[in-house]
Amino acid sequence: MTSTTTGLTSGDFHLLNILYNGSMQDITTLFGGGGGGAVSSATLPLSIANGVISVNLAGYIPTTHEANKIASADLVHGQYDIETETVTLKNGSGVTAVLSVDNAGYLNVGPNGVITVNLLNAWDFSTIKIADSMNVSRNLTASITGQLVWNQSSLVDLNYLTTQLQAKQDILTTGAGIFLSNAVLSLTGTESRSTLKLADTNSTVRDLTSDVLGNLQWDGSILATQNWAHPLMSSASQSLGTTILASTHMPNRSVGSHGTWVDHGTFATVTLGSQSNGQDHYQGGWSCPANTTISYSFDVKLGTATNCCAIWWVQMSTLQEFSATNGGLNTSNYVTCVCTYTNSTASPVTVE
Repeated sequence: MTSTTTGLTSGDFHLLNILYNGSMQDITTLFGGGGGGAVSSATLPLSIANGVISVNLAGYIPTTHEANKIASADLVHGQYDIETETVTLKNGSGVTAVLSVDNAGYLNVGPNGVITVNLLNAWDFSTIKIADSMNVSRNLTASITGQLVWNQSSLVDLNYLTTQLQAKQDILTTGAGIFLSNAVLSLTGTESRSTLKLADTNSTVRDLTSDVLGNLQWDGSILATQNWAHPLMSSASQSLGTTILASTHMPNRSVGSHGTWVDHGTFATVTLGSQSNGQDHYQGGWSCPANTTISYSFDVKLGTATNCCAIWWVQMSTLQEFSATNGGLNTSNYVTCVCTYTNSTASPVTVE
């Protein structure tokens, strides 16, 4: 290989070739072009005129444009619009939501649609849920017959109310023995009727009537009057035996009784010893015929009390104390206690 040189260490060359990849090549080509010379062409926005290169920025926005604020300040579009496929919103905690428009033109947040006024107006609701101040939710629905139903109860509309009111009687006229005052009907007490029908707790209806002789009849049987029964009872002789004068667990106690008597249906709870003097429980006015024994009995199951006393008033010989040792009172079972008075005189005695 022949090496040729001019013997100069520096110089200006119009063309300089070097061996590269087995062939002589222009060095300016290998280094990407020459380092000097005039530029003859340029691409917009650049242009060349008389060897002077310039740039035309007429088609570009200045740094004072609103868009220059993107990512650094609020961007005001004014009368101009912005068009994008989606908008991603992100809060301070980094949570994002994507706004988009579906093919029907409805706005969506992620996969969920956003209800607009027009969409809401066109929506058919099967149920509207309304919560009260206690956060109890109730349903407002429509029945298949067209009635409005609130919490499973049909509401009254104007048509239904009008129909029902039309079926009502506007004016009431009273007849004999009855009068009307402030929309209240009352009996004058002068009305007459042939039969008074009374129903018991089993809904069995019986008639109270009067026959042509003036007798009062109950369910077909003549009832005894006081005038009819009193002479018969006065002339009747007293026979030996037992007559029950009263039987109840809730006696009608007289005024002056200090204790309490609480009804529990089939039994009563009684308080004893509530007064330092006087009667805890008092009932009076029983007539004991001559040479007759009268008794009252009561079934006792102890509570907090340990004993109880019974007496026929002013008949001190009848005073009895009942306790666990005297009568076998206890807190588990009822024990019958009996207080007895015998009238040994020849005249009736009123006992209490």
